[in-house]
Amino acid sequence: MFYDCNLKGEFNEGEIEGYGKMEYANGNLYTGYFKLGEREGQGEFRAKIGEVYIGEWSQNYRHG
Repeated sequence: MFYDCNLKGEFNEGEIEGYGKMEYANGNLYTGYFKLGEREGQGEFRAKIGEVYIGEWSQNYRHG
């Protein structure tokens, strides 16, 4: 699902599941929960340029 990134966490059938970390090649970072390989639930996104989002995610999109 995700390209040009490093995933750390638990995997289920090849997809990241539960709490984990995604480090993008461009320097962005997501730390939080995943479901079926997508960002889902509480998470924190920090962009290399300084943008920060801390909150809910649903089906890989910011929610809330």
